Amino acid sequence: MVRIIRVIGNTMFIITMLVILVLLLNVIQTNSKGDNSSILNHKIYYVDSGSMSPTIPTGSLIVVKKVDPTDIRLNDVITYEGMGSYVVTHRVMEIVTREESFITRGDANNSDDPYAVDSKRIVGKVVFNAPYIGYLLKFIQSRMGFLVIATLIILTVILTFISNKKRRITSKME
Repeated sequence: MVRIIRVIGNTMFIITMLVILVLLLNVIQTNSKGDNSSILNHKIYYVDSGSMSPTIPTGSLIVVKKVDPTDIRLNDVITYEGMGSYVVTHRVMEIVTREESFITRGDANNSDDPYAVDSKRIVGKVVFNAPYIGYLLKFIQSRMGFLVIATLIILTVILTFISNKKRRITSKME
């Protein structure tokens, strides 16, 4: 039974470290290139507003897959470049084929967005969202967060190494 608990614990640790590693790589790419870089045609964002609640609550992490605008369908949730330096994630309410644009609306909003989204501004389609994990991404993207996470990873690796070394020494003594 102890062995099963140890295997489950180790598996959870590895999965957690992989998630943090992917988030760190995204942060490093974003900081070095000045934009949200793509990983295998997918971009990672965190949600700052409640316009898509309850489908995608504030603080969610979303994964956006780059798609051809002709593959976007009614009711798809898309991410697009907004009027400033930000991106918007809303649901497609209407497709205007002659103008190659989309009418969108946030799930929490009562009316459509005031302007059509030109297909050239489409970042992609939301393929995954994880509530509250976006808060972690936002924290990691801060200087303090990056230092804290990097320090925790280094300490975890060192402590794991020491623990394994101690275990090997103890097992040799038996």
